[in-house]
Amino acid sequence: MDTTNMFHRDTIGDISRRSAARYPNQTAVIFRDKELTFYELDKAACRFAHLMLEYDIEKGDRVAVLAYNSHFYPIALLGLAKIGATQVPVNYMLNGE
Repeated sequence: MDTTNMFHRDTIGDISRRSAARYPNQTAVIFRDKELTFYELDKAACRFAHLMLEYDIEKGDRVAVLAYNSHFYPIALLGLAKIGATQVPVNYMLNGE
């Protein structure tokens, strides 16, 4: 039995691309008064990925993200995944203690 195609080998970075193709106008993210469709989420993640590449982030890198909760979290997560980097969320409420 050939099991070569038994499992999908898509990465997390592929999720937004696939969803944008299947459900471009459906809502993917809602944060307060901001809504993003799957198409908008994928495009924003691609823009973020290109920005990270300009900063020499590459596959295997870990990127610390220090930010407030917002709709930018999934954009950063998917954008970094598209280039094979990993998002490391940092709690902005941490203090020196």
